[in-house]
Amino acid sequence: MKEHIAKEIYDSTYSENSYIWVNEVLNYEGGDDYAIRRIHPNLRDTVGTKLSTNMTDVKGTTPYKTELEGVKQHGELFFTYYFKKMGSETISEKLTYAKLYKDFDWIVAMGIHLDDMNGYIDTTTGQSTRIVRRIAPVFVLSILGLFVIHSLLLVYLEQRRNKKSEHVLEQQAYQDPLTGVGNRRYGLMVIKDRFIQFKRMQTSTMVALFDVDYFKQINDTYGHDIGDRCLVQLSKSISQVICTENALFRWGGDEFLIACPADPMDELEKVKKTLLETTRASIVMHDGIAITFTISAGISTFLPSDTSEDQVLKRADSALYRAKQLGRNRVEVEL
Repeated sequence: MKEHIAKEIYDSTYSENSYIWVNEVLNYEGGDDYAIRRIHPNLRDTVGTKLSTNMTDVKGTTPYKTELEGVKQHGELFFTYYFKKMGSETISEKLTYAKLYKDFDWIVAMGIHLDDMNGYIDTTTGQSTRIVRRIAPVFVLSILGLFVIHSLLLVYLEQRRNKKSEHVLEQQAYQDPLTGVGNRRYGLMVIKDRFIQFKRMQTSTMVALFDVDYFKQINDTYGHDIGDRCLVQLSKSISQVICTENALFRWGGDEFLIACPADPMDELEKVKKTLLETTRASIVMHDGIAITFTISAGISTFLPSDTSEDQVLKRADSALYRAKQLGRNRVEVEL
């Protein structure tokens, strides 16, 4: 999805030499290497560069610091700073709108150099000459200001509209309709992204695969609607105790995936105990009968020798199979 968005941005053109750029936040506290430049049509050769909130423009201001503090406090902001123009070494003041997309840790921004707006302003002024001559000078400034605000507001509203459309499409593409957690497609994307981060920054991720023990018997005994209710209850219970939001995914049927950005060796026994006890405490009532169930799980993590994310999934799946062979209602680890 990130690659697709990057291609769309690089292939798009806008009036007044405007363009969209994206920085990914690595540390919301700021400082050196707080973010990485992901997409920048005007500085393509610097994509991948680490950024610092201590960087200044030609006037000595700190635009990255202003941007980070603004999106942290309000989620979005307008601000100005000095930057070179598209395809030129000319530096001039730029008015920018930036918004934080927290799910991706992306700050998406778009701006326009103030001197590039002169042509637009001159055109509208010429068309309004007769009207302007009949009104007081104070209203001249008001009209020009309204034109500027109108153009910026159109950009803002278009971004909001696109965001709503993207959110609906994202839910359809990446959310399991039964349980409300991420689906297999989303899980694969997250695992791939975590593997890239692991190779780049050695950030560990605990990967667990688990499924419901004797789930077919639940369906056969109580019906598939009760089986579905068990999966929904299990998803809610596990989501409340695992590491972060968007870390649980329905892998298929009664099988689920967990991807936690943490070192699994630090509190491995606690993780195993939490998974098993949380599942056993999940209850579905049917005709006065309390239906309980257990799970079997396999846990692994990325290894320096891994060449793809598929290897950690295979290890977790192998550990899950071993847990079933050893009697179910247990968690096995394979590293």
